[in-house]
Amino acid sequence: MARGTGLYPGKTGAVTGILFSTMSLSGMAFPFLIELIGTNVGIESAYYSLIAIELIILITIMFMNRKANLIPRSI
Repeated sequence: MARGTGLYPGKTGAVTGILFSTMSLSGMAFPFLIELIGTNVGIESAYYSLIAIELIILITIMFMNRKANLIPRSI
């Protein structure tokens, strides 16, 4: 939130709205994915695929932060 409002100081309401709607969407998407994958291939596979999705998201965020020079290269 602080990063978003720091980038757009004149539009704090819009930044807050976009961030909260993104959090709400992700709160709906992951349970839906678990149910969809669990129904088709089994609940154990659904949880493993969720871990894989989260790792992909984490690696993507780390790559984007490194590209923006927000974290040091030594990590």
